[in-house]
Amino acid sequence: SPKQVVLAGKARDLEAIKPTLQANGFNVVQLSVSAAFHTPLVGHAQVPFAQAIAKATFKAPTAKVYSNASAGIYPSDPNQIKQILSDHILNSVNFTQEIENIYNAGGYLFIEFGPRNILTNLVKDILGDKPHVAVALNGSRQKDSDRQLREALAQLRVLGLELGTLDPYAQDPVPSQSAGRKKGMQVKISGNSYISEKTRQGWINALNDGHRIKGSTVEVVKEVVKEVIKEVPVEVRVEVPVPSNHGVGTVASSNNNTPSLEQALALFSEQQSAILKAHQQYLDNQAEYIRVFANLAGQHQAALATGLSKEVADSLAKSMEAFHNHQAETLRVHETYLHRQSEQTQALLTLMRGHVNGTAPTITTPPTVSVSAPQPVVKQTPPTPVVTPPPAPTPVEAPKPAVAPVVTSAPQPVVAQTPASQPVVTPTPVVTPTPTPQPVAGGLSLDELSNALLGIVSEKTGYPTEMLELGMDIEADLGIDSIKRVEILGAMRDQ
Repeated sequence: SPKQVVLAGKARDLEAIKPTLQANGFNVVQLSVSAAFHTPLVGHAQVPFAQAIAKATFKAPTAKVYSNASAGIYPSDPNQIKQILSDHILNSVNFTQEIENIYNAGGYLFIEFGPRNILTNLVKDILGDKPHVAVALNGSRQKDSDRQLREALAQLRVLGLELGTLDPYAQDPVPSQSAGRKKGMQVKISGNSYISEKTRQGWINALNDGHRIKGSTVEVVKEVVKEVIKEVPVEVRVEVPVPSNHGVGTVASSNNNTPSLEQALALFSEQQSAILKAHQQYLDNQAEYIRVFANLAGQHQAALATGLSKEVADSLAKSMEAFHNHQAETLRVHETYLHRQSEQTQALLTLMRGHVNGTAPTITTPPTVSVSAPQPVVKQTPPTPVVTPPPAPTPVEAPKPAVAPVVTSAPQPVVAQTPASQPVVTPTPVVTPTPTPQPVAGGLSLDELSNALLGIVSEKTGYPTEMLELGMDIEADLGIDSIKRVEILGAMRDQ
C-alpha cells in the first residue's frame, strides 16, 4: 500500500539494511514467514510448481481476473495463463497497482476471503477517500466465524448482490396445515399411560400368586408383611385465661373469665390419659414385635437345618436385621415422645402452681392437636424364610400446647403466646437476665469496614473513592460483573 512496502531476501541482508531504514524514520517490523517468497530464493520450489501447473487443464476465463504480479487482467489464452502462474512465485507483488486498476475499471466492492482483515485494511489505505466498500468475511479471531460470515452476506445483499443460499442443506419451513382453521385451544392426547382393566387385573394376580420358588429339596413361600398405621386422634384443649394487665408487650386474651383449679386438674388428667393411650399402643407394638421376631428366628433355624442355599439364609438374616432396626427406631420415637410429655407436664404444673398462688397467666385457646400413633398389624403365612421389613414408623407427634410459660424475676408471671405450628418451647421456672454482650476489644468498627470496602472497590474498578457510596447498586450503578465481585470479596477477606 502507499504506506507499506515488503522487502524479501536473505536474513543477513535484511538485518544489514534495518538500521539505515530506521535512521531515515521508517518503522521496521519483521514478518513471520517461512521463506522469502516472490524472490529467486524460492526457485527450488518453482520447478515442481510449474510442472504441476503444466499438467492441469485450463480454459478461457468468462470473467476478468487480475494478477497481483502484473497488476493486469489475465489473458484468455490458457497457455499464457499457465506461464504467468508458473513464474508468479518468483515475481514481486504489485498489490497497490492491482487495486487501483480494478477501481479505475469500475470495481468498487472488494470482498476478502480467508482469515482476518489485512487485505481489507490495505484496500482502504490504497483507495482512501474514494467511494468504495471493503468487506471481510472472517475479519476477527475473537468472534464466531459462522456469525461473521452470515453478517457479511447480509451486508452484501443489502448492497445489491444477488447471492445464493448460504446453507444448501437448509429446508424451507413446512407450511402449517391449520391455516384457515378456526382458532382455538389444541390439546395433544396421548394414550401411553392408559392401562386397561384386564392388564391391571393381570398385574394384581401376578403379585398375589403365592410367589412360589421351586428348589431341589424344599419349596419356599415368600411372605409379604403389611403394616397398617392406625390414627388415633387425641384432642388436647387448653383454656386458661387471665386478666390482660399481667401481660408484658402484646398478649392476646381469649376471655376475661378466671379458670378454677378443677379445670386445671381436669386438663392435667386429660393429658395423662393421652400419654397412657400412646404408651399402650407402644406396648402393643412391642408384643407384636416379639411374636413376629420369634417366628422369624424359628424359621431361620429351620432354614439352616433343611440345608437351604447360602443366599436364602443371608436374605433371611438381612430381613431380621432390618426388623431390629425398625424396632429400634420405634423405641427412639417413643422415648422422645415421653420426654416431651414430661416437659409439658412440668409446664402444666407450673401453671397450676400459678393458679394456687392467685397469679394465673394469660393463655389463649389453642387449636385441637391430633396425635397419630403407629399400630402395625402383621399377617404372615409360615414358613417364612424371607420377610419384607415394614417401613420406618411414623414419628409420634406430641400434643403441642399453643403457649409456653416464661417466668421472669417479676412477682407476676408473664406468658408469651406461641403459634401451634412452631416447636414447643420448654418453660423454665426462673430465667435470669442475660447481660448485654460487650464488643470484643480490638474489633473492627463499621466505619473501618466501610472504608476498607470502598478502597478495594476503587482499586479493582478504577472508580475514585469520592464517587463511591455504600448504597450504590453493584450492577446498575457500577457495572461490576460476577468475576470482579469475586476479586473484590477475595481482597476484602485477605485485608
